[in-house]
Amino acid sequence: MDTICTSCGMPILPTFTVYKCHQCVNHFVCESCEKKEHNRACIHFHTLHKINSSQTQSMATPSATSSIPPPPTFDEVQKTLTKTSSKPASIFSSDDFLYNFLSNCSHCQRIVSMNKEPSFQCEQCPQGFGVCAECKPLMATHHPSAHVFSQKPLDHWAREAYGYFHLDVKCDSCSARHFNGNRRQCEECPVTYDLCDKCFGKKHIEHQMKYIQNPLLYNNNRRALARRTIALAEKSNDGDLNWRDSSTGWTKSDAELVDQQAKQEQANYYNRLQQIRDNDKEFAKQLLYDTQRRIQDTFSDGWSRLASILVQTEISLCDRGSSSVLRNTKTKLNSPTGHVGVNVTWTFEVGNITRIHMAIYKMQPAQWAAIGLNRNQSMAPAHVFVCRRLANGTIDVNRYMNPGMHLHPVPAGIAQGGVFTAEKATFDAGVVICQFTLSNFTTMEMTNSNDVPILSQSTLYHPLVAIGPLNATNSMKEHGIDSHKALPQLVQLNRSEIVTYHLESSKVNISNYF
Repeated sequence: MDTICTSCGMPILPTFTVYKCHQCVNHFVCESCEKKEHNRACIHFHTLHKINSSQTQSMATPSATSSIPPPPTFDEVQKTLTKTSSKPASIFSSDDFLYNFLSNCSHCQRIVSMNKEPSFQCEQCPQGFGVCAECKPLMATHHPSAHVFSQKPLDHWAREAYGYFHLDVKCDSCSARHFNGNRRQCEECPVTYDLCDKCFGKKHIEHQMKYIQNPLLYNNNRRALARRTIALAEKSNDGDLNWRDSSTGWTKSDAELVDQQAKQEQANYYNRLQQIRDNDKEFAKQLLYDTQRRIQDTFSDGWSRLASILVQTEISLCDRGSSSVLRNTKTKLNSPTGHVGVNVTWTFEVGNITRIHMAIYKMQPAQWAAIGLNRNQSMAPAHVFVCRRLANGTIDVNRYMNPGMHLHPVPAGIAQGGVFTAEKATFDAGVVICQFTLSNFTTMEMTNSNDVPILSQSTLYHPLVAIGPLNATNSMKEHGIDSHKALPQLVQLNRSEIVTYHLESSKVNISNYF
């Protein structure tokens, strides 16, 4: 029985060359059609291999057991897609390797950039069996029917890669330690100078900066390429120990060594991360110290600028501090430096616990300060955490829902998402400290009685900061029009964050409601 060309529909005579698609079960192409543009253009997804005509009958059914040549390597595909390029890019210098999650299709062994194209993972296979979108339909006949494939959204892999920490690295601009995201390093400074994503492009712009790949992402991608090389070697090199994968240049033994080394580096990363989390209190203390120092530096810069202005008006500055005054020979003025500063930091710890630390500077008795979270930049409705300094000096911290419409905030609990646990509420060296944790979050998406989505550790929020007075019964009076701010930055509860806000103290007690 003659084989039929699925491109032109004509029989392929036994004396003619036949091309078999590696991905499809019954796709055969004659020699004439193999040269057609529509067949050549799809080589990135469907790979045609020359076979003997005697093999076609045994391959015409899903139960075929004949040997099929392996699909093309990454370099071969790149040469096909970029025929005009005289200098093909190395996989190790490509953006996919440097910035994205790489994997390899377990069926066709094509390299897949996980956050740029769909991929599917088998939930039953223990060795991480995954396929690309082109091979997924073939799994109905090439994989156990009882196995289920799942797909994660593309942005999952982007967030995963961005969330990796640069352990034991400090940003030389904002002093953030173990920061996540992209890391840049100065190419000109004799001493190592690093910047985090938030500072890159704003600081140290006079020098050229280079991108430093996260070690965990680097080793993940090396393991993906090593597994691909090993799989190709086992299928196609016929025992040739000198066979090399043209995309990486590795032999099978090279790839096995790379996989072993990368696996050890991954283990080292997670061991070090666990050490940091085990010593989280010291880490949080250092993070708080660094943040407080930056805020004090900001105040110092403000005093320096103010002093320059006053010198020009023949007014001298003396007695810097909370009791400082501005003096000239005729007039005594109150210091304009009584700004209330709110500094909020949080860390994401083992057990999916978010620990939040609020430090409020120059907060007076009978005042409150709050950090809120909302999906947009409106002040309400929102999740709110309030630190109060009562008239008698007592400090407390509680959780509320702000319903908006100038209504009074209402107490919130687990129904609004997560368990709130107060840990610390003190007044120390002129600073009000409130610390609490959020834990035991539900994975269900639901709304509370105020139609506000429940609090989630994975949702992006705009931080809301507000400061206001307390009334005679220590209830919150509404903040003034100038004593609150919806910040443009986006934050999440499942990563480390820093939020700062400053307000002139004269505006704190201005209130029109409650």
